[in-house]
Amino acid sequence: MSSKSNRLDFAYTLRDKPVMRGYVTPVRDGICFGIKLPERRDIHLIIIYKDGKIRTHIKESGAEIEYVYGRNYTPDILLVKLEKRINGWTKSYHANNVVWVMTPFLQRRISNAISSVIRGETNIRLEGVFGQIAFDFWHKRRWKRIRIKDMSRLGEGLGFRLDKGKLFMVHPLDEKSMLRFTERQAIAILNLVFDYLGFLEYFNYLNGLNCSSVRQ
Repeated sequence: MSSKSNRLDFAYTLRDKPVMRGYVTPVRDGICFGIKLPERRDIHLIIIYKDGKIRTHIKESGAEIEYVYGRNYTPDILLVKLEKRINGWTKSYHANNVVWVMTPFLQRRISNAISSVIRGETNIRLEGVFGQIAFDFWHKRRWKRIRIKDMSRLGEGLGFRLDKGKLFMVHPLDEKSMLRFTERQAIAILNLVFDYLGFLEYFNYLNGLNCSSVRQ
């Protein structure tokens, strides 16, 4: 394990009260993620990249069988699945096509609404995580309009665009093509990655133990 100074402690809060605490800390060739359990049980997920393979396993320290789940695979297995989905997002755009991007004012407001650091612990507010962003593009203090082809030059990685009444997120690939996707498509990609990294199996394991501690 690494030194404790490299460890990130976090808490999900609801109305400023913690509902779940956890930590992330680097280990050799990877990271260790764990939820803090009041019963003092140490159940954590370790993700390692070594020798061209991704290895994930769930470990319960001190248990009769410590390693309760393990998976090894090469990254190309995940990349093939990602490519199949993302290829459909690639679209062409015209030189004068525009998107809306957040102003620094709106970025700060969202950041402050989601997280803060209290006594060395990063608090993540669930109200902010699951809150809805108001896409009031007419509001000049919150949004600015730029051309898609200028996004990279201006340091903007993500823009928003309305096409036929539907909201899309946009990321430029070059001067002629972009990735265009919906929030639902982005969440599906994140779930796929989290699944392959073992996070879904980890939380399923905790839920299977009927750990009320997961919610403390």
